[in-house]
Amino acid sequence: MATSSLDLSSTELSLIDCGVSGLLDLPLQSHLLSLNLHSNYIQRLENLNRLTLLRHLDLSSNQITKIEGLDSLKSLRTLNLSCNLICVVEGLFQLRSLVKLNLSFNQIDDVSGFKFISGSGFKLAHIELHGNRIRSAVRFAHSLSQCSNLQDLVLSQEGSSNPVCHQTGYRSDLLSRLPQLKSLDGRDKYGHISVTKDIIEDIPGLDEYIEYLDSTSTTDTVQEPPVMDLITPKIDEAMEQFKRRCQTSYDTTTSISDVDRSPSQRNIQQPSENPDYTHRLEQLESQISQLLNKNQQVYVAESSRPTDKENRSLVHSAKLQAERDIVTEESEDDINKTPIKKSMRKQRKTKVPNYQRQTVASGVKKDSLNVRSTTR
Repeated sequence: MATSSLDLSSTELSLIDCGVSGLLDLPLQSHLLSLNLHSNYIQRLENLNRLTLLRHLDLSSNQITKIEGLDSLKSLRTLNLSCNLICVVEGLFQLRSLVKLNLSFNQIDDVSGFKFISGSGFKLAHIELHGNRIRSAVRFAHSLSQCSNLQDLVLSQEGSSNPVCHQTGYRSDLLSRLPQLKSLDGRDKYGHISVTKDIIEDIPGLDEYIEYLDSTSTTDTVQEPPVMDLITPKIDEAMEQFKRRCQTSYDTTTSISDVDRSPSQRNIQQPSENPDYTHRLEQLESQISQLLNKNQQVYVAESSRPTDKENRSLVHSAKLQAERDIVTEESEDDINKTPIKKSMRKQRKTKVPNYQRQTVASGVKKDSLNVRSTTR
């Protein structure tokens, strides 16, 4: 690998997927603060003795089989050894400044090395171990029981876990044995998804400002800075101008609302300390009155005009009335022109024979004669 193109004066060195086969081939400078060698062919941790100022080391996705050669990294804060071939946790006892450790996706079944980084002198707060071969919850908890600053522990994440995670009561057992934990597998002690603050030391470039930010090892109580009296004449002048504008706006709004009141009420509420107030108020009232009168006249004129719908209805009504008049005139003409015919009803002929009618008539006649004779 050609190293002539590297900037050796920089405090950061990143050689991701560059075919690096060993750390001895790299020109590692003592002033380095961040070293990223992700996805290479490194098999052994070596040549790191001069990196006493190194704070971030990423050797993930390599072929490392043993944790070693880290004793001189006194300032190291984050260590990423995920996706390697490590079986035992060891070689960390000198990393007192270490805050975040990622050992996920290895072949780890022995975590006894955590016993040597226990106590208040170590800052280890976040450990990732998912995708390994840890089987015993008792041994695991015993190895981590003295890590007093440990807050977040990950043994199972996104389908990658350990055999111990499939045991009944694994979660409650670990939380009871490790009371210092605030989050296990991304959830708090009550089973809720935990929203943990990012480890500040895991962000390269923020090291200079750590002392101004809240550390993960500090308490949640934040002391408020003392209030200081500052002399700001320009700000005070701007605030006064703003207040005057607000007062002017308020006065204008009040005068507009006074239009609907009687003159006596308006005179009572006029401030006496402003000599121009009365003149300005009268001008404003006259303008508003003219505007209202003009709008009222326009409204009356527009309201007196028939709308399109009314015009259509009027035209339709006139058309119907005209048609009715025409029909009436035509019917009267037809009646005048038609002669009045006398109804000549023919007498219906009776079907009774004539001889019968004569007989009946003669009989009636005879009876009437007999009646006359008897009366005499």
